[in-house]
Amino acid sequence: MFIHMSRADAVARMQEAHQRMEQLGGKHRMSKADEAEFESLRQEFDELTEHVERLDRRSDIAKAARGEGRLRLERGTAGEDDRPATAGTRDAVLRCLDDKVRIGTLAERSAETVERLIGKGDTWVARWAAATGDAAYERASRNCSPAGRPGTCAGPHKRPTPTAASKPCAMSSGPSASADPATAAAPWCR
Repeated sequence: MFIHMSRADAVARMQEAHQRMEQLGGKHRMSKADEAEFESLRQEFDELTEHVERLDRRSDIAKAARGEGRLRLERGTAGEDDRPATAGTRDAVLRCLDDKVRIGTLAERSAETVERLIGKGDTWVARWAAATGDAAYERASRNCSPAGRPGTCAGPHKRPTPTAASKPCAMSSGPSASADPATAAAPWCR
């Protein structure tokens, strides 16, 4: 309400409101209209007080940025340390959902369902959506067989179990050993 009011104008209006509140409070009995006016003035006075305090904080911060004033800014003392651990999770999930819908890998209706489920971003659903929507998670899940059979995951996090069809690559010696560094690093051929 008082966003564009200067500090001096706000203080002047506070003084006017205070004077009128004193006049009303000095009456032996206030009518209902006087009580309503008094309550309205009190509420306006409180809002103006908050506005002046907000302007003073902004001024103090601006002075601190210039190396002046009573505040001192230190790197890492406020801001990121004060945020909850889940801050930004909702934004990350929403960006991911937008990307998936835009490229066509997720239906718009499905994205809307996930958006409703994540709420403000401070739930386990939001953390789950952020983790599973991550590109690294998607790449890792592509390395595994869709059937989910044991020993078929070829990702770096899980070593496949040897089968009769697989033959050792890097373990080979002699002329049949693989010279390809990508294959040589893996203990089993696919």
